[in-house]
Amino acid sequence: MVEVPGLEERVGSPIRVFSKDGREIRGTLRSCDEHQNLVLEGAEEYSDQKLLRRHALLFLKGGNIRVIEV
Repeated sequence: MVEVPGLEERVGSPIRVFSKDGREIRGTLRSCDEHQNLVLEGAEEYSDQKLLRRHALLFLKGGNIRVIEV
């Protein structure tokens, strides 16, 4: 797995994550680790640009992430 350089410095900043199943998740990065596991606060989950659901706190497993956009 390739580590995203500088991701730790983005804690508290908004990010977009694209999952392997095609969903897009937008939220504020609260935590990350060396496996690219992420915790997002105030996350919104989209599919085909349509809002699916909102999450107060969301854990994303690094193995399910395709792209992290900071």
